[in-house]
Amino acid sequence: MRQEGDDTLRAEVIRHRAARTHVIRRARQVAELREQLADDRIALADSTRRIAHANGYRHLRRHITNTLTPAMSSMHARQISRIKAAVDSPWNYTDEKLSDLCLWCKREGHKVESCALIRVCELCRAGGHLEENCYQLHTRCVSFQVCQVPLDHKYRRRHACPSTIIIERS
Repeated sequence: MRQEGDDTLRAEVIRHRAARTHVIRRARQVAELREQLADDRIALADSTRRIAHANGYRHLRRHITNTLTPAMSSMHARQISRIKAAVDSPWNYTDEKLSDLCLWCKREGHKVESCALIRVCELCRAGGHLEENCYQLHTRCVSFQVCQVPLDHKYRRRHACPSTIIIERS
């Protein structure tokens, strides 16, 4: 480059090298964040399972229904009635849009936290698909521990589970 004597070429090569360094750094950050996101999702799923096992919804619903009143709380009656309505219908998504634009793949129909392109499946620890479409279900299952696959998974019975403790519906 120095022999050419072209300062603009030299400047552009320097700019190109700096941009390449930035791209490499960002790609590594995305990879690290993707791993952290997968770990956080697993922790969230484990916490959700523990709450479900403790039947937290029933305890919370009983408290809200029986003891939450304007006299016992700093909330207004309208806020309390909205909370009670939400507890009576836990699948009511009125405050949330069901169809959003994903910030990762730019497609409609899901949010970025549910995007299969950046997701690591909690069942098999592989990327690129959601748990409901997983074919390697029992990867995390271990003998003498409870099966990790949900009872209502559509592919659950297609593969043998190494777990000897399988909880079935009664």
